[in-house]
Amino acid sequence: MQQPVTVSVQKSFYSSIPGAFIYPFRGTGILIIVIGAMLLAVLNVVGNRLIGSIFIRIAAIGYIFSFMQSIIHSTASEDPAMPDLPGTDDLSSGFFNLVGTILMSFGLAIALVITKAAFEMDAIPMAAIFVAVLFGCIYFPMAFLATAMKDTALASNPLIVIPSILKVPWEYVVTVVLTTGIFGVQKLGDVISSASGHTILTTKSAGVVAAIFGFRILWSLISLYLLTVNMRILGLLYLKKKNQLGWF
Repeated sequence: MQQPVTVSVQKSFYSSIPGAFIYPFRGTGILIIVIGAMLLAVLNVVGNRLIGSIFIRIAAIGYIFSFMQSIIHSTASEDPAMPDLPGTDDLSSGFFNLVGTILMSFGLAIALVITKAAFEMDAIPMAAIFVAVLFGCIYFPMAFLATAMKDTALASNPLIVIPSILKVPWEYVVTVVLTTGIFGVQKLGDVISSASGHTILTTKSAGVVAAIFGFRILWSLISLYLLTVNMRILGLLYLKKKNQLGWF
């Protein structure tokens, strides 16, 4: 009797997106997020207290980049579960890669804001700054993906990023909307979390203090979860469209 032939059906980029939101719950994902949030919280506290806090913050930013990069690489390798937490081999390189990509994406907006503030130039309208920020928001996801895959901020230059965007325009629109929305939720939570810190300094209620600390711990976990989802989506974009991108 002839055996039935099984056909492997590859999911499209769009149909893979819902899975990105449950990706952090696979395998030891929850444990990794908990440990990662605790580690970043410790780095943040230590960085606020030590004289050499600038180096602690550089290490923290470098580690965050390594964490994000490991998720993208794992996704590009079609690994269904989250990778282990990265090592601390080259945090300075991660720091410069992330900062370089941010400057490449938002450099114009940053320059306009600094110029307007320093010289009080009315000739620079807020509309111009808004457009520059909007451009950065559109440019950054692909720039970061290129930096993470090639492990150098030089890959975030317009000669690579802009043609890559034009090769996968519709998928990239979806990616930008999702990543920007998730990032916006993260920033809103960060603002609320930071504002709660001022309440701790003024309140005398132990219950309020405990509730605020509980919220900040919970938000650290949620924030890292959202960051993981964001990186998974970027990794899926590369995985599903690597032939079109042609970054081999």
